[in-house]
Amino acid sequence: DLETVATINLNVSVPLYDVTLNRGEIVIAFANITSGTSLVSLSSSFVLSSETATTGAPTNAIAAWADATENIWVAYSDGYTVSAYIKAFNMSSVLAVRVVDPTTATILNIAGIETSPGISTLFYELSQANPINNRIVTASLTNSGSVGAPYVFIRSLGLASKPWIYDSTL
Repeated sequence: DLETVATINLNVSVPLYDVTLNRGEIVIAFANITSGTSLVSLSSSFVLSSETATTGAPTNAIAAWADATENIWVAYSDGYTVSAYIKAFNMSSVLAVRVVDPTTATILNIAGIETSPGISTLFYELSQANPINNRIVTASLTNSGSVGAPYVFIRSLGLASKPWIYDSTL
């Protein structure tokens, strides 16, 4: 059951996780106890999938979202670097871990959304010495592994939710 998976494999010293919906299933991405990220899915009939682990240890933030082709995108921060990978709905690898931004600032939160077929936009909040100077940075990632140059999206605000598209506007 899900409680057993979370109890056994969730890194309780770094309890990071995110949840998304894909193909009518709940998909959970989380920091695992072996210094990596894991994915599990829970079907509508409460059948839990096997855990799929990937190297790369999130320590500050993790985000998961699904695209129109039923791929699962996961982005995470190990404190200073933003990385991402993609899994198919059956948890097979679509894209291995890619570094999106090897920043030198602490990453406080991260989110992502598919903005075009095969392209996702990541948003992540960078910490500054004075919190009023925190900024949200954005970068794009394609399902073939191309990474767009990160740029400051907005300053003096924090990232508190998942992005969404309404009426074709992000």
